Amino acid sequence: MTTVLRVPGIAYGGDYNPEQWPEDVWIEDMRLMREAGVTMVSVGVFSWALLEPAEGRYDFSRMDRILDLLHDNGIAADLATPTAAPPAWFFRAYPEALPVDRDGRTLWPGSRQTFCPSNPAYRSAALRIAGALGERYADHPALAMWHVHNEYGCHNAACYCDTSAAAFRTWLRTRYDDDLRTLNQAWGPPFGASGTTRGRRSCRPAPRAPTPIPCTAWTGGASAPTNCSRCTPPNATCCAASPRTFPPPPTSWSCATSTPSTIGAGLPEWTSSPTTTT
Repeated sequence: MTTVLRVPGIAYGGDYNPEQWPEDVWIEDMRLMREAGVTMVSVGVFSWALLEPAEGRYDFSRMDRILDLLHDNGIAADLATPTAAPPAWFFRAYPEALPVDRDGRTLWPGSRQTFCPSNPAYRSAALRIAGALGERYADHPALAMWHVHNEYGCHNAACYCDTSAAAFRTWLRTRYDDDLRTLNQAWGPPFGASGTTRGRRSCRPAPRAPTPIPCTAWTGGASAPTNCSRCTPPNATCCAASPRTFPPPPTSWSCATSTPSTIGAGLPEWTSSPTTTT
């Protein structure tokens, strides 16, 4: 009968990512971990591309060998769902799952956490790979714990894509009892000429008109200083010659209209009666 590993007391170990080096090194890894008194390691945190090299096609052979080797050496496994690092094929198939920053720029893959956590395609794919791992390894004798995802909200806590904007509008309708007047009263945007009259207009932060920062050193004349030590920050090109701008505060929300966009296209509108402001 195969012995199921148990970790008495506090486990000692860390992340183990042997996919990053040749397999003939793994035996030496085991020897060194036993020598150091390691009792448990987390594995598979960023292995999605290796576990699912193409959509719906799984390859567990490498993970089988890793878990078997750990068990044979008395080291328990904290098996991770690899959902923090979707493969390249996923983004080729579902580019709409890429995250969008507050300025409306799509962020491209190449590192972990480059996805919109609200995107339906990502959520479905993450559920499938997690389910496949569970079915295969639930009874593996090395398995002591499940490591669910990785660093929630670390790199992509905020996304401003259309999917996220629609979810935000849904939240607003619940928060303000489906009443735009209540929303406008709570936020006070009519004073700043940004009152919301339709639900699709409440979606995400976006750049506004620039606000020049005056140069306190320039008193006028035909030529403005271009390397002003009294400007903020020091030694920056003087705003009198080249105005500097600052981004809007993060609590100011509206849809971007300065560049072509599909924000709100095809999404259900908030049909409450519009608010009239003067």
